[in-house]
Amino acid sequence: MKNIIAAATLGLGLISAPAIAVPIGGIDFDANAFADVLLGSSGSFTTSGGSLSDVLTDNDAGSYAFSWSPGAWVELGFTDNVVVNGVGDDIALFELGIPDSFELSLSLGGSTISGTTTSTGIMVGGYMLNMVTFNLDDLGVAFGDSISELVIGMDLTTGFTVPSLTLAAAIHSADVPEPAALGLLGLALAGMGVMRKRQSIKV
Repeated sequence: MKNIIAAATLGLGLISAPAIAVPIGGIDFDANAFADVLLGSSGSFTTSGGSLSDVLTDNDAGSYAFSWSPGAWVELGFTDNVVVNGVGDDIALFELGIPDSFELSLSLGGSTISGTTTSTGIMVGGYMLNMVTFNLDDLGVAFGDSISELVIGMDLTTGFTVPSLTLAAAIHSADVPEPAALGLLGLALAGMGVMRKRQSIKV
């Protein structure tokens, strides 16, 4: 029975080889751990080139966006994975230039936490890449639970600068199975249930 379950899950791609690690700032991120969709925004933004969506979801640490608009924010989502509340910090935000501060929440109008970036020691396009990490405990997410979107406040000034957001990444992440794969897994489990029932009848 265990062999059948293993074969079914392997065939559906639910058990796979470890994802390629992307090391940044002393943390190894899964290759698909980065926010990959822009769900909303407020404010006027300047980008390094391309649309706001392009620069915030392209996994390129050299592309960025910033805003001087009071109350500016972006809402980013994770479609290939979810951010899991694990041990320690769970989310990392990256920006370029002078260290600045971000505000993070799970939804508009929800509780917020803020943090100031520090240097990763990496230069990107002539600018220092800075990072700040956040713990989902501080936003009321239970240990082991997950989120798939977050709101990032972009208008906190540090001296005379605002943050130039380049990447948002999950430190702890889990793949989101394809809907078709979930359906096939359900059929496989149902089939195994029928087999178990038949075996119990024969005994």
